[in-house]
Amino acid sequence: MKLIKHLMCLPLLLLAIAFTACDRDYDMPPLNEPHFSLPADAQTITIKDLRAKTAAATSNNPVLIEDSLFLVARICGDDRSGNIYKSIYVQDETGGITFLVDNSGVYTQYAAGQEVIIDLKGLCISVYGNEQQIGHPDGYLYRTPWASFQDHVHCNGWADEKKLNIKEFDNISRLSDDAEGNKFTLIRLTGVHFTEGGQATFAEPSGYGTHDLSDAYGNTIVVRTSNYADFAADKLPVGTGNVLAVLGRFNGSWQLTIRSAADCYGFDGEAPGEGGDQPVDPNAPQRHL
Repeated sequence: MKLIKHLMCLPLLLLAIAFTACDRDYDMPPLNEPHFSLPADAQTITIKDLRAKTAAATSNNPVLIEDSLFLVARICGDDRSGNIYKSIYVQDETGGITFLVDNSGVYTQYAAGQEVIIDLKGLCISVYGNEQQIGHPDGYLYRTPWASFQDHVHCNGWADEKKLNIKEFDNISRLSDDAEGNKFTLIRLTGVHFTEGGQATFAEPSGYGTHDLSDAYGNTIVVRTSNYADFAADKLPVGTGNVLAVLGRFNGSWQLTIRSAADCYGFDGEAPGEGGDQPVDPNAPQRHL
């Protein structure tokens, strides 16, 4: 009989323990801020100089980096939303470049805003769409195997997007004024609108979506979105607003890659008027980038 009473009390005891546990604050394990110090005799290189040094690279013949060189940069685009696939974008004060990595969920360790110090020796510069990119000579499509990527790419400090240098434009034609310095960097376009705002989605269920983004001067640029992006099925915003995106170039054509739905913001919901007067920038002819 005593045994039965004890068994009947057991669920109540477990319930009491559960409620007590819920009242306590859970102590998260301490997280250590990552730090990496360059070797005392380390030779650093900028993205601009890296491009010049490996200018001989072609789509069929990548250039192996045999010198001991370090690139100090900050991640400006990661794969969090699924719109960037098996790569990240990094930028420094001279420009940006794509870094190929054969893994997904890279953002969990290498997020946008993270300063990274990249040991370039043993990596290579390959070419795709007439644009240079960092990768691995033995990787599939020159994508850097994950273990090797972690060996070469060192985080320094916490990720902080506020430390990214973001150039701002209200005139799309100005993007090409410093083409080499702007490409593959994070930029902000202000006072722009989607020509299909409220009508089309960022991408169809299969393939890529390509939609024109226009400024107040009549210039346009393509926004390209993967159907794997978590915002692919969202309608393009209506009206005039701001877009934060990585400025890319493929075979000479400019395009934007939006990192997340939150990168399109401040849209007023009012469709731009047709046939109205447009502001004129006398120094920049209207064109489609």
